[in-house]
This record gives sequence, structure tokens and C-alpha cells, in this order.
Amino acid sequence: MIFRAILTEQGQVSCRYVSSAAHKIFGVDLERLAAEPLLLDDFVHQDQRQEFADAARNAARIAGPWSLDFKIVDKAGQVRWLCGNAAPQTGEDGETVWDGILLDISDRVLAQQKEHESEEKFRRMIEMSNQGVLVHRYDEILYANQALADMLGYESPREILALGSIEEHLPEEERENIRAIAAARLKGEAVADKCEIRVLHKDGREIWLDNHSILLDWDGERALMSVFSDIDARRRAQDDLRTSEERFRDFAETASDWFWETGKDNAFVYYSDKAQGTIPGGAFAEGRSADSRAAHRSPGWLARHEDFVARRPFHNVLHQWL
Repeated sequence: MIFRAILTEQGQVSCRYVSSAAHKIFGVDLERLAAEPLLLDDFVHQDQRQEFADAARNAARIAGPWSLDFKIVDKAGQVRWLCGNAAPQTGEDGETVWDGILLDISDRVLAQQKEHESEEKFRRMIEMSNQGVLVHRYDEILYANQALADMLGYESPREILALGSIEEHLPEEERENIRAIAAARLKGEAVADKCEIRVLHKDGREIWLDNHSILLDWDGERALMSVFSDIDARRRAQDDLRTSEERFRDFAETASDWFWETGKDNAFVYYSDKAQGTIPGGAFAEGRSADSRAAHRSPGWLARHEDFVARRPFHNVLHQWL
């Protein structure tokens, strides 16, 4: 809607022109709106009437531009959002003339409200998540939830945000690699979505987290959201098991006895060097079944065959290789 409003030196308001869009927006006759320009005040939503009046008085007082986004309630009772702008000039008789425009921005405001509601739902969802969530842009931390604070030993996410840099939570040897991965992902390059990383707990120790990162829009700009699961106990159990196996194999290689190990199909998966050197005929070839020399079993072996197949422990068996 285009309009021209006049304010005389005596403070009287009139309207010299109103475009046909006024009827579509307000639902009133153009002639009536032109004759009673202050009728517009009655359509302004009660929540913004004071703001609308203050903006109009200020523009009149300084003979300056008028600009305001405001709500109205039209004749049908529907709430609409309008964007108003008007620029003043001095008329021939000394009056102030405002040439302005009112745009119906209801669809845009509704879309923004829905987007805001969606963002609020998303934030509430990640606040309640049991997984740690970190939103960051390159080195800058933008958001952290309580679950992540708990994982890293902090009282609240504010402590994480106060550190400022994501690198404060990474061991020094991990920083360059993580920095390169984050930069590549923000550029849209193909990078693995998941990885297991070491991070620093508040007390200084290193812990293992599973990291799954995605791109998202955060406050109008591209950012990364990393979702973390605590896998520290699992990784340490794996490390302990690997250390135990290495310790066993070291012992097996240095002991005077010989050792062998079979898998689910009774095939050899490990044998010590002394076993291979002691037993003839390639009996300990890797992948060969420990039960494959059926024709040459000794009485001692046959007596314990069921124990062997059932994978039950047995000992003190005298066996002769033929």
C-alpha cells in the first residue's frame, strides 16, 4: 500500500492518496481511510499501540523518517504483520509531507516464527540428550550441552564456552589433524563423518570419545555439530586386552615349554616358535586343524578328544606324533 500523509503546522493530519492495496490489507473503503487517516491507529494490535504512537510522534517532532514493523488486526479479525516506511519533505504551504509504503510481511514473519520454534525444539532436544553435543566453527566454540560438560568433568557448559578454543580440549598431537578435518568439512569436502578421538578431561587426563559430526546452519552461518559418546571404558578394556595378549605371547616365546592356540574351527591361530621347532611335519601350519591328523592319533589324544572338541581344559596327556 502506497500513501501520502500530510501534517499541517497546526497539527492536523490528512491523507491525500491511498493505493487500492489498503482495502485488501485493512478491509475498509479507500475513501473512508483517506478521510480518516487516524483510523489506522484502531487497527494496530493492542500489544504495539504505544510503540506505534511513539514512533509516529517522534517522526512528527523531528520531521524525520518513520519506520516500523507492527501488527494489525484486520476487519476479519486476522492478525497481519506490516512493514511501514515513510520519508518526509516540506510542502509548499510549510506542511510536512510523508510519502510512504506499507508492505504485508505476514508470510515472512510467520516463516521466521516457525524457524525460531523449530530451533527452540532442536535446542531443547540436544539439551536433554545423553550424548555430548558441541557446536563449533573452526576453532570457536558456539554451544555445548550439559552431557558434554559431564563427560569432560565440568560443572556446566559455561565452563567449556569460557575456554573459547576447541583446541583447549585436545591433546597437542591431535590438534593439527582435528583442525584440518574440521576445515575440510566446513568447506564441503568429503570427510569421514565418524571417528574415535582423544580429548582432555578437566583433570588433565586423556579420555576416548566417539565423534559423529555434521554440518548445520547456526545463527545464520555454517557450523559443525559434533555428537560424542563416551567410549573410554571400552577403549581401555581393548588396550588392556591387547597388552595382556602381548604379555602372554612374550612369555610364550621365551618359555622353555611350547604353546599353541586354536580358533572356533579348531584351526591353529597361534603357536610358539619352540612348538614349531619341536613338532615335526608342519603340524602347526597356520590355518591347519589341530584335529587333522586323525589317522595318527595316539591313545592319549583319543581319550581326550571329546574334551578338545568341547573346548574343555585337559592336562597331563601323553601324546606321540607319528
